[in-house]
Amino acid sequence: MYEGEWKNNMMDGQGKQVFKDGRSYVGEFKKDKKHGHGTYTWSDGKSYTGGWFNGEQHGEGLYTDIKKGKTKKGIWENGSRIRWITESKKEKKHQQPKSPSSEGSDDII
Repeated sequence: MYEGEWKNNMMDGQGKQVFKDGRSYVGEFKKDKKHGHGTYTWSDGKSYTGGWFNGEQHGEGLYTDIKKGKTKKGIWENGSRIRWITESKKEKKHQQPKSPSSEGSDDII
């Protein structure tokens, strides 16, 4: 279900889209796609708030896992997370690179 602005019979401008499985998006749309700034929330409560381009996560954003009580800042490009941004030298020093076996364990759609 969509509530929001329309242009030429397409979602365009500010709006809210809710899916039957509990996922939702609140933010900007352009030509029926998430575009600009918005928040996408998965049915398990995890969310991404940040930039969108042509329907994909793009630019700087915050990934939040409410069950774990963690929020991470990262950079996304065309829907894929490129890297996490650490907030301090201490965090950067203690951040371990991902091993091939851990790939996908905390990836976002």
